Amino acid sequence: MKTVRRAEIAFWSIFWKLPDLTLFIELDGVKFAFSSRRPHDVLVASGLYEPDLVERAMSVLRGGDVFLDVGAHIGAYTLRAAKRVGESGKVYAVEPDPMNARLLRSA
Repeated sequence: MKTVRRAEIAFWSIFWKLPDLTLFIELDGVKFAFSSRRPHDVLVASGLYEPDLVERAMSVLRGGDVFLDVGAHIGAYTLRAAKRVGESGKVYAVEPDPMNARLLRSA
């Protein structure tokens, strides 16, 4: 356990010295943008955060549906919903945090 903790401390000491870059990851055919300074966003985008809720929300959406995501963060639900409802559907995302909104728009 001590070795894992040391590795974690070493990672974070290097991590904070990295530049703030917008990185992209494609998961399940959906492109997400996230900040290199916030790697936890990858967990959100990957569906590892709230996997049951993501699966349930997506399972009820069909082509042509309308989806509203308030507090959209980087788009874990928004971007998947857009793919799910297709061209004939609508997705509205509300995100008050400027950094998250910027990342969501760039995805």
